Amino acid sequence: MTFMDSTGAAFVATLARGLGAGRVSVLRPSDQVRFLLAVTRLDTVVHVVTDPAGRRSPG
Repeated sequence: MTFMDSTGAAFVATLARGLGAGRVSVLRPSDQVRFLLAVTRLDTVVHVVTDPAGRRSPG
């Protein structure tokens, strides 16, 4: 994922709330998207996958 604005963040939050924490993944986010996930604390309720093998990123 290379871009996310407030609408995308709200969608991810709604999806995570509906499906449950840890059931939503963001695949290979750009640095900007990772920053947005961090400052909104969405990175605490979604998996951030940084490599093709599906391993979660550290942190």
